[in-house]
Amino acid sequence: MMMLRGENSRFAEFADLFGINFPEDEENSTPCPVLAFHSDFGKTLANRNRMYFATIRHKDVRECAFGAITFYLFYRFHMSNEKFPKFTKNEDWYGLKLLKGKDAKKQMAYTTMNAPIVHAFRQCNITSLHTTHAGHGSGARDAELCGATED
Repeated sequence: MMMLRGENSRFAEFADLFGINFPEDEENSTPCPVLAFHSDFGKTLANRNRMYFATIRHKDVRECAFGAITFYLFYRFHMSNEKFPKFTKNEDWYGLKLLKGKDAKKQMAYTTMNAPIVHAFRQCNITSLHTTHAGHGSGARDAELCGATED
C-alpha cells in the first residue's frame, strides 16, 4: 500500500508513473521491480518538494498493491474495452488519469472513491473518519507491527 492519501491516488496520471529496479545486494538478492510515481499535489511540504511513492510485489497477493494496479489496468483496457493509449507522442497520453472518472483525463470523483470504502468499513464494523486516507495510516501501523523501526 503506497501509504497514499486519497487525493494522491485520485490525481495520479500515467505520466507520473515510472519503473525502477530495487538496488541488488550482489550476494543475497534477486532482481526486484519497483512501481513508483511522483506527486507534486496534495499535502506537500512548505518548500514544495515533490513526494515519491513506490510499491514492490508483496508475497501475499491479497495485500499486493503492485498486483492490484496490474489487475485494474488489465480490466480497464482489456475487459471494459477502453481504448489503449498511444504512447508515441506526449500529448497522446499526458493528462490521462490512473484512476479516471467518466473521461480518462478527469480524475475520479471523491464520492466515487469514498462510497465503496465507507461501505466496506461498515461491513467490517470499522469506524474511521479517514476513509480515503486509511491506507496512509494503516501502512505505517502494519510496518510497525512487523517490527520496522522509524529508521
